[in-house]
Amino acid sequence: MEGGDGRIATRVATMAEDERREEIARMLAGASITEEARAAAAKLLAGEG
Repeated sequence: MEGGDGRIATRVATMAEDERREEIARMLAGASITEEARAAAAKLLAGEG
């Protein structure tokens, strides 16, 4: 997000476990999140990936 003076700002928020899984699934799958992507995200979060 760019401010009016040309600087770039970043915002970080804590996410709940289910939100983390969905965000990772979105990064893996793109616009359409599949059950396979959710399963892969759950494995990554569990340390199995």
